[in-house]
Amino acid sequence: MSLRTGLRTSSNRAAVRLLQDVGISRTVQYAKRMGVGDVPSVPSLALGSGEVTLQTMTAAYAAFANRGFVPKPQLIRRVEDLDGVVLYEAQPSSVRAISDTTAYLMSTMLADVINAGTGSRARALGFTLPAGGKTGTTNDFNDAWFIGFTPKLVTGVWVGFDRPRTILPNGFAADVAVPAWARFMKTATRHDKPEWLTPPDGVTTARVCRASGRLAGDGCDDVYTEFFAPGTEPRGYCERHPSRGVVAGLFGIVTLPPAQSVADPSQPSHMTGASPEIDVLPQPAKAKRGFWSKLFGGGKDDWPDDQESPPRPGKKIGG
Repeated sequence: MSLRTGLRTSSNRAAVRLLQDVGISRTVQYAKRMGVGDVPSVPSLALGSGEVTLQTMTAAYAAFANRGFVPKPQLIRRVEDLDGVVLYEAQPSSVRAISDTTAYLMSTMLADVINAGTGSRARALGFTLPAGGKTGTTNDFNDAWFIGFTPKLVTGVWVGFDRPRTILPNGFAADVAVPAWARFMKTATRHDKPEWLTPPDGVTTARVCRASGRLAGDGCDDVYTEFFAPGTEPRGYCERHPSRGVVAGLFGIVTLPPAQSVADPSQPSHMTGASPEIDVLPQPAKAKRGFWSKLFGGGKDDWPDDQESPPRPGKKIGG
């Protein structure tokens, strides 16, 4: 399973494997760099243990739209007296948390969530600008999250009660938080142009076989276009599917041919006519807590299969 698919489907299995590969201490360091705060250095971090607030998580998402820089949240921008004299004006500041390449790669994956995943309700409700985001629903449907962004605006939505209780039966964020986000963003961005983020220098694309994760040959049927940081693209060709002729190779930067399975993040799928595939995982009966909420997602997906759970604002939950 690729990171793209794992993020779009909020696979707990992928989250646990990723934490094992990256390491707990490094993951905790990234959480601090992203401004999320101190998260526990325990294996259950992959399943959502820790503490976050909507403000810090929304600011962290800004890094994906801001070439890796996390802005310092400001509650008051300016204070004026009755005569219009400025008494106080905040000075915007930000710190680099991740590279611009990492920020862009994350943005393309988060765009899949809106174009072909659990955030697609925003498209159904008429929000058409290129965007990325992530849904989240806690156990017992006590919290619903959605944090999404365009290149110019990042908005976070959290729905819940002061004293935790079920918002409503089957109250997934796709039905509870995403509509509020979509309605706000349609108004807040009504004069914005349909622009997407510009890939940093060195980012490459390759046609990849979904089954093997290697460069696609002409015998591969399930092929999509994937982005790679310099030097990380696969070098070998798929050996699972017999070739029918000439094998396509790696090609260059940023100007993409239409992808077969992963939508171009700069165009919502309903606008391009594409039908991106969504991998369906087995469906356990009970939701589980997750990891993407801490670093990448603001919460678990709103699919009943293999779900993840974000921490409640100001509250700490176990794994």
